[in-house]
Amino acid sequence: MREKINSASKFLTKFLKSDNTPTRLLEERGKVYGDYQGGTELRAAIMEIIEDRYLLTNNETMPRVICIFDIVNKLSRLAVTPTHVDSWRDISGYSTLTSDLLEQEKNNAS
Repeated sequence: MREKINSASKFLTKFLKSDNTPTRLLEERGKVYGDYQGGTELRAAIMEIIEDRYLLTNNETMPRVICIFDIVNKLSRLAVTPTHVDSWRDISGYSTLTSDLLEQEKNNAS
């Protein structure tokens, strides 16, 4: 266990001394997906609309917000770079995982 901790510590020290700092990572991602704050504001606005619509229709708070948020996150990125193939693949993956989970829950309830 101590060996793993020492290894992680060395990695973290090297990471913090390198050019791969969180600021640099945000800058690199920003070149592809747009600025972080703008993306955050867009995601929050979309989630608010989705949650309000669900509440209005169902008179309860929405379940599975995380699965929907993952898709909204990718949509916010596609708003900046709609030809970024990985984002489309991620949406497909999140949708598949969620539908599989819902099917499993439905089968378990039967």
